[in-house]
Amino acid sequence: MNTKVKLAFIAILCASCAYLTSCGDDDDSGVKDPETPVEPVKPSEDKALSPAQQKERLEEIALKVSDMLPASDFNDLSTLGHYINDTYLDSNYDWDNVEDWADAVLDDLTTQLGASTTTSDEDTYNYEYWKHTSHYIYTYIDTDYKRLIAISNFTGHFTANNGKWIQNAANDLQFIFTDQNGTQCVLKLETSGKTINVDAGTITEEDYDWDHDSKTENDWTYDTYIYTITQDHYNYTIKVPEHIILTLTQGGRNVVKATVDIDIKNISANNKFDLSKNSLTVASKVELNNGYTFNLSQAAYTANSKASVNFEFTKSNKKVISLSASADVSGMPQSNIDDIDDDDFDDVNGKNVLVKIDVLGELLIQGTIIDAKKYSDYIECAHDNDESESQFKSYINQANALSDINIFYDGSTTTQATFKLESFEEAGYYYRYWKAEPTIYFHDGSSYSTFSAFFNETDFKKVIDKYTQLSDDYKDFISE
Repeated sequence: MNTKVKLAFIAILCASCAYLTSCGDDDDSGVKDPETPVEPVKPSEDKALSPAQQKERLEEIALKVSDMLPASDFNDLSTLGHYINDTYLDSNYDWDNVEDWADAVLDDLTTQLGASTTTSDEDTYNYEYWKHTSHYIYTYIDTDYKRLIAISNFTGHFTANNGKWIQNAANDLQFIFTDQNGTQCVLKLETSGKTINVDAGTITEEDYDWDHDSKTENDWTYDTYIYTITQDHYNYTIKVPEHIILTLTQGGRNVVKATVDIDIKNISANNKFDLSKNSLTVASKVELNNGYTFNLSQAAYTANSKASVNFEFTKSNKKVISLSASADVSGMPQSNIDDIDDDDFDDVNGKNVLVKIDVLGELLIQGTIIDAKKYSDYIECAHDNDESESQFKSYINQANALSDINIFYDGSTTTQATFKLESFEEAGYYYRYWKAEPTIYFHDGSSYSTFSAFFNETDFKKVIDKYTQLSDDYKDFISE
C-alpha cells in the first residue's frame, strides 16, 4: 500500500487533530479568558497542612486518578485497532483503487503555472597524471503549481471486499469494512457550514537524477556526469470549513467521534497566516465509546493581543483533568508559516500570564506571571552571573517577584504551598557557582523543600510503582 495513503488512513482512524490555519482581523470576539483566577488566602499556621500531610494528600489524588484510567478500559478499542491494522493496513491488502482515486483528485486540484529549465554550474577537471578529464553538467528544472485543497473534493465510498477496496460514487468519504466478528464498521469524514480559502504556503518536492557518459581518445579518458535536479513547487490553498466531523462506527454505534469547529468569521480570504496581524480560533472534541472525552473547548489567538486555551479530559462525564491558560501577547513578528525563524521571536512577550491545572476538583495548581519576558531575562541574567552570589540572588529575587504559583486542595481558596526559585551554592575543589532550583514553601512554619527532596522515591514509591505498572499495561496494548 502507498505509504502516504496508509498514513492518511491511520491518521483518520486515530482521530488525529487536523492541521488548520485561520487568518483574520484584530478582532478578539469569541476569545474567552480562562476561569477567574483564585485569589490565594494564606492559612494560619494551625490550619496549614504540613509537608507530610500534603504528601499524603497528593498520593491519594494521584492513586485515585490512576485507578480511574485502567488500560482495560481500552480492551475493545485495542482489539478493533489491532484487527484493522493487521487486516486492512497490512501490505497484503490491495489499496490500488484508493491510491488511483487520491492521485486523480489531486491532479484535478492541481494547475500548472509555469516551468523553467536552466543549465549551469558546468565544471571541468583535468588530471594530467592519469590522462583523465571529468566534466560535470547540472540541469535545474523548476515547475510552479497551485493546488486548491478541500475536504469536500475527497468523496467516495470504499468497501473492503476480498482483499481490495471497491469504490462507489458518493457525496462524502467513507471506508466500509468488517471487524473480527463480521460486524460492519464505517469510517466517515464529512464537513458542514461555510468555507473560506486560506493560503497555506508552498511545499517543494525535489527529485534527483544523474547520467554518465565515458569515452577514450588517444589514451585519454573523458567522463561526463549529467545531474538533473527537478523541483516542483506547490502553492497550497486550503478551503477551510466551519465544521469537520470524523466518526468510526461499529454496528451503527460510535467508537470514535471527533469534531473540529473553526470560527471563520474573522478569516481574511486568500491570505497567508501573518502572526502580527491574523487571528485563529479553533475548538475540538474527541469522544470514545469507553466514556473518555477530550474537549479542547477553545484554542484562540488574537494578533498581538490575546492568547488562550481551555481543555478538559473527562471520563463518564466526571472531570479528571482540566487546563486553562491565557496571556496578553505582544511583539509577534510579521511572519507567516512559510518563513518562521526562531530569531524573529526575540521580542515576543506575554503579560498577565495565567495557568490553571485542576485534577478531579481536589487539586488546583495556579500560576501567574506578570511579565514572561522579564521573568525569563532575569533567570538568564542570573545564570550569566552565577559566580557572584549577590548578583545571582538579586536576579532570582526579581524573577520571583513577577510570579505567584500556588497549590490548593478541595476547591478551597486557601493556599497550602507556594512555588518559588531558591538560590543554592554548588562548590567543589576547583569550582564554585550558584544555581536556582524550584522550591515549595509551606505555611505551617516548616520553611521550604526543594522539588527533588519533596517528591522523593521513598515517600511516593506507591505512586511511582502504580504509574509504572499503568504505563506498562498501556504499552502491552499497543505492542500486542
